[in-house]
Amino acid sequence: MRNIVCRYLMCFVLFLVLLAFGSGCASTYSFRNIDSVYTFQRFNESRLVSDKISPDTVQYLRLNFLDQEYLENPEAVIAKLVDRFDKTGEPESVIPIAELSYCEGFRLEDRDELKSAAYYALCAEFSYDRLSKGLFSKTNNISSKLVIAAGLYNSSVSRGVLLWQKTKTPWTKDLVLDLGYRKYSIAVKTDSDNLFNPGFFDNICSSYDYEVDGFTNTYRSNGLGASLFGVHMKSKSDEDMYYPRAAYMPMTAVLEFKHRAGDDKTQARTADLRFYNAMRTDKMDLDGTPFRIDADFTVPLTIFLAGNDPSRFSFMGLKNPDKLRDMSNIFIMEPYDPDKIPLLLIHGLYSTPATFLEMYNDLISRVPISCFQEADSLSVNLASSSDKSTSSRLISLKSR
Repeated sequence: MRNIVCRYLMCFVLFLVLLAFGSGCASTYSFRNIDSVYTFQRFNESRLVSDKISPDTVQYLRLNFLDQEYLENPEAVIAKLVDRFDKTGEPESVIPIAELSYCEGFRLEDRDELKSAAYYALCAEFSYDRLSKGLFSKTNNISSKLVIAAGLYNSSVSRGVLLWQKTKTPWTKDLVLDLGYRKYSIAVKTDSDNLFNPGFFDNICSSYDYEVDGFTNTYRSNGLGASLFGVHMKSKSDEDMYYPRAAYMPMTAVLEFKHRAGDDKTQARTADLRFYNAMRTDKMDLDGTPFRIDADFTVPLTIFLAGNDPSRFSFMGLKNPDKLRDMSNIFIMEPYDPDKIPLLLIHGLYSTPATFLEMYNDLISRVPISCFQEADSLSVNLASSSDKSTSSRLISLKSR
């Protein structure tokens, strides 16, 4: 019996020795299989939501012996790369400059708003010029670098718009940004019926900052420009008569850089900022070429409904309609468009406009939809005059 116990003890000790020896010789490298689509998405999103640079740009810095210097002084490295590009026009440096500028802008957002906005403008400029050569030239040369440039452009314009708003600089005043080796003068343009005036909104938010649930389909358009939405709080003016208490409207910000007159890079480069009404158009014009805009329709609608879900009034409207009398009205979610025929949706008994929300989400950019919120003991008589403006519609509510 003692021999058996000793044998087991020796085997156990030998196992521990082998385990320790094996762990010491084990490779420090390993791998595992993951979803390639997820990898690409994570790789591209990481460069847009933090100040950490991508492996491609890390490699570029290492090959140019700038990796350690970047850790110590990122602004100096960005300035050095821009200076090299100005002298050599090296195409390989465009995406690294854009990405490093984006990361620096992200890092400075809470420290120096104007300087952060200047780095976002630098990112947008290099991305825009890269897209201009790759897309606007109509060579049909679509590459992964162009996809990255489009993502950097869209995100940098989005962050820049939010910073403009945060600095409380009036939209009517040009935003001047200065990095020393690059200067920008940005002006808001409202020279088309398809554009929003940003002053119409009480707040502008980025759709990229939200993840929403609730709808069967998520409806968005992939393209160029910053996917935003504006929040307009209802006022007592006649123009706001048919808006809900807060209207959330999808739009796209596009920053178009103008060509410099000369080669002096220290002269301010002018750029026009336009806010496209995504419910009125799905295209914008850049450098004389039409492109699809990047817009999200489900995000602003979901955020609106999170605090204004009409379904909670269905039973109240049936049981005690007088409480909803003041809420009964036609509601529009976008400015009136005289070139489109509006679709008016009226719900039935024991119901609310929530009945039409899934359809509204699918049609929001195609048809101007108005919903009539009514208490179930009220009737509505609609009469349209020859004038097409919304304010010309005569609405009377009468008790049944």
